[in-house]
Amino acid sequence: DALFNLANSYYFKQEYAQAITFYTLAGQNQPGDARVWYNLAEVYYCMQEYAQALALFKKVEKAAPIPHQCLLRIAQCLAKTGQSDAARVIANNLATKNLTPEMRNELNSLG
Repeated sequence: DALFNLANSYYFKQEYAQAITFYTLAGQNQPGDARVWYNLAEVYYCMQEYAQALALFKKVEKAAPIPHQCLLRIAQCLAKTGQSDAARVIANNLATKNLTPEMRNELNSLG
């Protein structure tokens, strides 16, 4: 957890290159820890590297029960990489869920 915590500290300071390094190391040490891959995906999302973020969010999807936030991020990445139909399918599914107001606003911004 030391590497994960260090990566988190860099992420929160928006030092993304360092965060990527330490999330990657944490993932090598704990390959089954979905938190590591989710946070690494968030870093790429913040850097607007949506294809890379999408690949990692999908890795999380296969590794653990998917929280709504992960599905929302997958939909957002799909939309930002020109895969609007796939994004819409996920968005329509999420629209039926109990989401926080912030998540609902993000979902509505998908169109």
